[in-house]
Amino acid sequence: MSFTLEDLKNKDTLAKIQVVIMVELGKHPLTGFKTLSLGGQRKFNEKLNAYIRALPAVKEEWELKLQQDFNTACIEELYTNTFKAENQFVAILNTEPIRLRREGEEDMDINTPL
Repeated sequence: MSFTLEDLKNKDTLAKIQVVIMVELGKHPLTGFKTLSLGGQRKFNEKLNAYIRALPAVKEEWELKLQQDFNTACIEELYTNTFKAENQFVAILNTEPIRLRREGEEDMDINTPL
């Protein structure tokens, strides 16, 4: 089966494609889409659409092509002699649960069972 929107919703697939396209745009592989200017986002989308259209029609084949392109991008642009893991940005996420309350509800301790 050819590449579909459902495939793009897969986080691993999306991450790999984003790295490949960022390298094609001459950006650092870990550049976030939302950090691009509107013009940059437009160029990204154009490259993304062209890349997807050029993928093989069979899922196993496009998965292999994407993996090869991703590996090449990482080896050539990310894991170079100057690569230092400590210099790479990793988003710090707040993993603490937050209870959202509906209008009119009283505040309650998050540890209180519902």
